[in-house]
Amino acid sequence: MANTNRKFGIEIEFVGASMYEVEGALQNNGIDARVEGYNHTTRRYWKIVSDSSLSHRSGLTGEIVSPILQGAEGFAELKQVCDALATVEGVTVNRSCGLHVHLDCNDMTVAEISKVFERYAQFEDQIDLIMPRSRRGEARWCRSIKNHKDVMKNKPSKESQAYALNRYYKVNLTNIATRGAMEFRQHSGTTDYSKIANWVAFLMGFVNTSIELTSGATTTRSRAGKRWFNQVRNFFEANGIDCTYSRRYQAWALRKAGSNRLIAYMTHDDLVELYDDQRDSVMCSNKEGNAALNMTKFYQMVETFGAWFTGGYEHDFSNHTVEAVAETTDAGWLTGISQPVVNYLEMRQEELN
Repeated sequence: MANTNRKFGIEIEFVGASMYEVEGALQNNGIDARVEGYNHTTRRYWKIVSDSSLSHRSGLTGEIVSPILQGAEGFAELKQVCDALATVEGVTVNRSCGLHVHLDCNDMTVAEISKVFERYAQFEDQIDLIMPRSRRGEARWCRSIKNHKDVMKNKPSKESQAYALNRYYKVNLTNIATRGAMEFRQHSGTTDYSKIANWVAFLMGFVNTSIELTSGATTTRSRAGKRWFNQVRNFFEANGIDCTYSRRYQAWALRKAGSNRLIAYMTHDDLVELYDDQRDSVMCSNKEGNAALNMTKFYQMVETFGAWFTGGYEHDFSNHTVEAVAETTDAGWLTGISQPVVNYLEMRQEELN
């Protein structure tokens, strides 16, 4: 799994088993883990503490807090923990549980941190769709930030950003000045390694892209080219329409970004028709290769869905190609995310909607 070398930390909330049972399982799997009283101190080991926000009929609840993790070794250690949890009888998660991810931001500027917050708020509706309904919108311990998109703008320091909102938002910046970490609180509770690792990898890519967009190193990093109908999907996504494949209907579902409202289905054949006699290249190589869009057909398709684009459709195509549009626009919440993670998130979205 692709990831960056950014340091990270994990908080895994659980119910249904005692903290001491969890401690024993982790220790038996080679993890230095210790039960201790509730605290906010980062340890060199995995600590297991109580959490008053959790509830379960058994009365058994707890939270596993990682030490600082990094790179492949950090992900491997995380997998050890998840594997150990799978051996604990009764351990599970419920709606009171969450998964919190902390990413190191000591190397980031005030502007870069602001950009992360702003983009997450901008794309919150899309991110909501890869979460269970209990973690969408105004969830209790991870409130929406989409109406606070501009709250970090013009803040002169990390200290002033940290005091802009309290900690119980989907993106928590209250510790960026004191601990040098931003916290992402939206993910639902889970002990599944694949879910956790893909979410962490997504967040790392999201932060990296935000940094690049801030610094001007690149105006965007287009979605990976090695996916079907990349140019068309990039264009839809850059203009507020999600384009995901539905196995049930064997077609591409077009939906207004951040909602379940269906605009239309387009089959493989419908999309292939937008290219100039390149069916084999488009369909057989799992990418567009050298296939070129037929711009006349493409513009006709755009006009068909024009009213659904963000803010109405007002682009002038006379001097631009689709690629030119993608190169000058932040192409969406998955910009710069590795293809395996994109594949996982698209599968997750289909499962939950």
